[in-house]
Amino acid sequence: MTERPMRVGIIGTGRIGVDGHVPQCRQAGAELVALADVVPGRAARFAEQLDVPHAFDDYRALLALPEMRAESERHIGVEAHKMKHDKSGRLRYE
Repeated sequence: MTERPMRVGIIGTGRIGVDGHVPQCRQAGAELVALADVVPGRAARFAEQLDVPHAFDDYRALLALPEMRAESERHIGVEAHKMKHDKSGRLRYE
């Protein structure tokens, strides 16, 4: 059975979120499912640019997505503590 990639939602679409976390998650093989930001419309704008299926102005809506529910230890949604930077600075799943 082929394992699906880890699904990720990013809360905050500032520079670090968009220029840092988005490419690092994709490089690590994660499926980027949603973005959220408190600035109205900002997450939607970046979601369209970055081909992310869901965008929200409230992080609680992101957390309520069925895609963000843990199905196994590998599919943990937004539990970022499972993602660690290696010595080269790249984001890796532990």
